[in-house]
Amino acid sequence: RRLPAGRAAGRRARAMASTSGAPPAGANRGGGRRDCPAPTAEEGERRARNFMRLLTEGDGFDRVLRALEPLACPQPGAVRAAFTVAREHTNRYGTLHGGLQATLVDVVGTAALVTLPWQSVGGVTTDLSVSCLAGVALGERVIVDAEVLHEGKQLACVRVRLSRQRDGKLCMEGRHSKYVAYRLGASGASKRLAEGPRSNL
Repeated sequence: RRLPAGRAAGRRARAMASTSGAPPAGANRGGGRRDCPAPTAEEGERRARNFMRLLTEGDGFDRVLRALEPLACPQPGAVRAAFTVAREHTNRYGTLHGGLQATLVDVVGTAALVTLPWQSVGGVTTDLSVSCLAGVALGERVIVDAEVLHEGKQLACVRVRLSRQRDGKLCMEGRHSKYVAYRLGASGASKRLAEGPRSNL
């Protein structure tokens, strides 16, 4: 029985790939993720720092987080940052605004995601939730910890926690789900994460 031209070509491509070791055309791009070397702590911290700068040094909404300071990347998929609550971060009661806390979940959570060796872009938000557990006053120094809880071929879930530096009290916990498109190789986004923001941002 003769196969249609398209199916026959597909079979030939798979047969050639099986002998050469190369992935066939149209293969799942996420299949090679586990072969990517894990970045060092220094590399992960650099990628997280560059990602935050790319967002906050522009003229978009994320500029409200320009005071955010990336501190460390303990391991791939985890980021710690800090900032001091300024007037522009507060609500009419003088405490940290809930909208800014949601932005922290978005930005720092995605920064944790881009430290993974196979993730270069950060994906698109599908769900974001914030639980405000305690108020944070003007002038308070806070620590923001983000950790990737799950990553699959299409979806990733990140947890973000905000604590007061002076006593370690947990003030906010957020969850961030993202649709992720894994891209291996030197894409434009990958290069910008590696090299840092351009001077004209």
